[in-house]
Amino acid sequence: AFNGLLAAGPDFDRQKVIDATNQMTAYNAGGLIVPIDWTRQHNPTTPETRDQGYEFECFAPVVVAGGVFEPVGDPSQPWICWSNATNEWGEPEAMSFES
Repeated sequence: AFNGLLAAGPDFDRQKVIDATNQMTAYNAGGLIVPIDWTRQHNPTTPETRDQGYEFECFAPVVVAGGVFEPVGDPSQPWICWSNATNEWGEPEAMSFES
C-alpha cells in the first residue's frame, strides 16, 4: 500500500493508488518476499489459473546458530525456488530477489 501511495503521487485518491499498484510487475519489498506481479496476481491460483500466480514457489530456510538466524546455503541467494510453469517435478534453484 505504501509503495502504491508513493507511485500515485501527491494528489492521490483511491483509484490512483489502485492504478499505480496495478503497474507494479515485480514488487519484492526490497528482496524480502518472492516478487508479486500486481498486474495479474490479485486472486489465489488454481491448476487452471496457474499462469496468473507466482512465477516461482519459494522458501528461504534458516538455522539458528548462537541465537542468530543464518540462511542455509549461499547468503547471496537465500531463496530456494521451483518454477510454477509446471506441476511436474523439478530441481530447486537458489535465487535472490534483491532490487
